This record gives sequence, structure tokens and C-alpha cells, in this order.
Amino acid sequence: MLPQLMKLKGTAIDLLYPKRCIGCHMEGDFLCDSCLAGIKRLFPPLCPLCGRPQINGVLCQDCVSWNAAIDGIRAPFRFEGIMREVIHQYKYKFISAMSSRLAGLLSDYLENYPLNVDTIISVPLHPKRLRERGYNQSALLASELGKITGLSVIKDSLVRRQYTTPQAKTL
Repeated sequence: MLPQLMKLKGTAIDLLYPKRCIGCHMEGDFLCDSCLAGIKRLFPPLCPLCGRPQINGVLCQDCVSWNAAIDGIRAPFRFEGIMREVIHQYKYKFISAMSSRLAGLLSDYLENYPLNVDTIISVPLHPKRLRERGYNQSALLASELGKITGLSVIKDSLVRRQYTTPQAKTL
């Protein structure tokens, strides 16, 4: 009975507040196929550390002297235009329902450009920010990506101790 009630609730919410594309505002989904096609994707060769486009796939100038304690960073899209707006809406306008769509985009990327990983770990929010936002967008995204890919998701393995100004508000 509970799944049927949840489906009914979802249908009622969609009727009252239909999903609209963040790019063109067309009714249907948070990111329509047309706007998705216009988003700039990042394809190899990339800098193996920071993930920026790099002609020969070796460390870029910025990373040569960077003593990072990470193996690498990857993003399927450039953080600009519609994708920037999608991420900001997801993080700051409390549109948690976008997590499954974003996880699908990440899964598509991983399918085409596999990474040697077996676990997903989300970035924690400070407890104050979690209270403000009501959910951890990183944890939701990790959970959805884990469902799609079959990768294990480890929750609460990291702790954010220091409260910092949101990156969107820093210079």
C-alpha cells in the first residue's frame, strides 16, 4: 500500500508543481533533451589530476607543482551555462528530485569513460548547513549513482568539522 501512496503523492505534486526545464522552462523534466544536448561535455584527453582538458593527457601546468592528496578529479561537463544553473538549483533551490537525473548523467559518463573505482563516498555537509538545506545533495547523488551503477556507497565515513561560507558566495 505504501508504494501506491508514494506514487499518488508524486503524481499530485507533479500536477500542482510540474517539472520545468531549468534551461528553457519547458514543462516535462528539470533538464530537457534539447538543453542537455547544448551542454559542453568534457572528453579525454584530460589532465589525470584535475580533469581539465589537456592536449596530450599528461599533467597540466597547474598540477605539475600541486601536492594534492587525491588521485584525480573528473566531471562530465564544463561548469558553465545551463549546467552551472542546474547545479545551483540542485544545491541552493532545494530541488532534491534532480538527484536521479544528475546521477543518470554521471552514470552515462562512467559507462563511456570508466574509472577504476569500487566505492562512492559523498562529501559531507556541516551540521549547520544540513539543517539549512534539509538534505545533503552529495549524499543523495551518491545514493542514486550507487543504485544505477551497482557501486557500493559509504555514508558518514567523512566528517565536516569546520563551517565555511558557501562557495557560491565566495569571490
